[in-house]
Amino acid sequence: MPKNQKTASRSPKRSLDSLLRSRPLFLIQVFLYFSVLFLWFKDNFYQLRDLSFPLFVPLIPLCLILAAQIFLFLRRRLPYLSIAIPKSSWTLVLILILAFSIRVPFLIHDTGWIDSDDAVMALMGKHIADGKVPPISFYGQHRLGSLLAHGFALLSLLFGFSISILRACALFFFLGFLVVQFLLLKRIFSAEFASLGCLFLSLPLGDLMKISLDLAAGFSLMLFLGSLIIYLAYMVYYNQRDDLIPFLAFTMGLAFWSHQMTIPFSAVAALFIFLRHKFRIKEYISIVALFIVGAFLFFLYEIMTGFATSNILFSGEKFAMNPTKFSWTVKTTGYMMSSLYSISNVLWLIPVFIGVAFPIYVSLKRRKLLADNVYALFLGAFLLIYFSSAYSNAFRIRYLYPLYFSIPILYLYLFPYIKKTALRYIGLIILFFIVLLPNNINAYVSQSKNAVEKTAQLEEVVAFLDKSGQKFWLSEYWNAYLMTALAKEDVLVVSYTNKKYRPYQLFYSLNREKTNYLFRLDKKEFAWQAGVLRKLLDRFDIKHKRKRLNEYLLIYDIEPWIPPFALSNPLPEKFPALTPHFIEKAKSHWTVHFRVQNPPRRRGFHVYITIPNHGSVCANLNREERKVQVEIPVPEKKDAALIFYIDFAGIPIPQSYAQLDHDQIPSTITDKRKNILYLSGISPPVELRGEPSRLCSPLATLLILNDSNLPRDITLHLYSQFNFRSPFWYGNYKQFLWAYLNDDFVGTYNLQEGDNTISIPLVNLSSDKKKNTLTLRFKYFLPMKMRPVGPWDASAFLVGATLR
Repeated sequence: MPKNQKTASRSPKRSLDSLLRSRPLFLIQVFLYFSVLFLWFKDNFYQLRDLSFPLFVPLIPLCLILAAQIFLFLRRRLPYLSIAIPKSSWTLVLILILAFSIRVPFLIHDTGWIDSDDAVMALMGKHIADGKVPPISFYGQHRLGSLLAHGFALLSLLFGFSISILRACALFFFLGFLVVQFLLLKRIFSAEFASLGCLFLSLPLGDLMKISLDLAAGFSLMLFLGSLIIYLAYMVYYNQRDDLIPFLAFTMGLAFWSHQMTIPFSAVAALFIFLRHKFRIKEYISIVALFIVGAFLFFLYEIMTGFATSNILFSGEKFAMNPTKFSWTVKTTGYMMSSLYSISNVLWLIPVFIGVAFPIYVSLKRRKLLADNVYALFLGAFLLIYFSSAYSNAFRIRYLYPLYFSIPILYLYLFPYIKKTALRYIGLIILFFIVLLPNNINAYVSQSKNAVEKTAQLEEVVAFLDKSGQKFWLSEYWNAYLMTALAKEDVLVVSYTNKKYRPYQLFYSLNREKTNYLFRLDKKEFAWQAGVLRKLLDRFDIKHKRKRLNEYLLIYDIEPWIPPFALSNPLPEKFPALTPHFIEKAKSHWTVHFRVQNPPRRRGFHVYITIPNHGSVCANLNREERKVQVEIPVPEKKDAALIFYIDFAGIPIPQSYAQLDHDQIPSTITDKRKNILYLSGISPPVELRGEPSRLCSPLATLLILNDSNLPRDITLHLYSQFNFRSPFWYGNYKQFLWAYLNDDFVGTYNLQEGDNTISIPLVNLSSDKKKNTLTLRFKYFLPMKMRPVGPWDASAFLVGATLR
């Protein structure tokens, strides 16, 4: 075949290959990638929720380009791949099997080692799989990206929602961490040391078991991405693999969005890049650009939220070193290896100090940065960043978890330099079987037993919740999300403490019928709350059911609404009592004055007067005050049966009910006049931004007391406390109210966050001043604790109302 024909026959392939690797196509890929992420996550931000554009438009061409690039890559590389498998790879496989086997008990008894933080991440995956708004970060906070939750979502779609499968996903990333560590150690030292190091990491040392199966913070993903960053940076600097820099920069960005605790890994990588390229500024432009591509979601979130994450990361007191912090760090770092908190951990850190000092000494002697320094460099970078941040003041072990990348390896650093095999193995035996394993084995056995026992307990509780027939329950945070996840949301246990997923509170408030509580009695605070609730129910003779399941107590099937406020504010020995004193009579309304015996010492008590055809009107029983007055409409009939009573946190006190015999009570005549009277569903005054306002229930009623001149409209000044623009709502919620005049529909009004001025036309207003009622029905409400009112199912604040 002539040469020109050969060239012609190959040119289409070469042209396609060059096209797929060209810069214009790369820029198109980046644009499509940004578009896909932007459209997928746009509903996290109120500014973008109304934007409508099909996701498949950028997704399909992006997938086609990636598929073509992968195909050509494999076609180029497959002919040169060696089929022979090194012996060290089989050793790695055995280590991975060992690591997996050690964790099998926790995969079988999957619910025995889970808390609500784990459950929140699992529920995020379930919600993504169910088609709900995919969150950018962990529910209820600005940091910790949702990459792991998207992995859970994929597994949920493939295999169904299961805690075991989700744990397997976390374990997959931990095994990936072991693989990357093996590759890095093999390059720095030898296959033998790589096997030793990974064997060390596969064992249940300290919190490594927890990390490898963690669902909450994605620490296994953090270690995998962080070790991959170090490995790629090592290849760039020591093996001159500049072709890996784009992948490294993108991985650094992706890791930064996914888990901000990967910053020390990226700091070491940045140092290696600098040592490779020095001050050649042009080389850094593409690196920074690809980092931004990888961290696109982080920067999108920052822009849309006014740099919320950055404000958290760089807040607080920094680099305030003191003996307490130093002692805690030493003890905790030692615990991470030994499962024992003790000052003796200082001795166990001596090998780490030697592992840091020895390679530094050799590097200084040779005047060259040796590969042996990688782990020492990381330790130094981590400690510098850690103590320079406010997180070192929190004294939480999880902030030290990145040290699992380096500390276990530094323990073993001297062994490759021990030339005598016998001494090397004697040292390993002492380290493993005398120093480290005893406490770790005891901890592992204890954790395994607890996992079995707790799994049985939780399964029993979840089964009972399902059979109880009650859809909605209340509990504190550490029970709520855990039970909801285990019940696969067939039962909703809503948190009354830490509220990570706010739509649960909204859904519960709108659909609750009976009150059901779940308590874990091994916690003193919640055992005390359970006791308060039992006394309240018994004292009011409220029907309910109780069920004790191991350390859990369920109090349920309660007819009235018992707010969590009542659990933290126990009833007094004596209830307040009311005696009508006199009535102040005006043409538009009456003001009933009461004397209060045994005035309350806590907020949450109210006095109600029920008026036929008008519902009820209430006022606060303020602490230590012996007088209270209630404004009511003028009764339509002289013999109208007016009833007054006291409630606590919305629970009527049965023995307080009494009839208000208004004809038998002294009265005075006054010239006071009101155009508007607040009736049922509207609270007594509360302070909002320094001015008096009133809380509106989901159904609120006003009485319009018109005179001879009929008003044309009423202007309501409402303040909506619902910050639906917050990314923590994970959905496009909007607050509405529907207005009814004398039961006739008037209109629908949308309430924006904050101040709202709404003008409602008073069409066909009755000339009978006693019958003109304006009813406001709101779409959403949530319980609020506002002083001095106490708990109130609030839809909005009524700042004022005027007639025109």
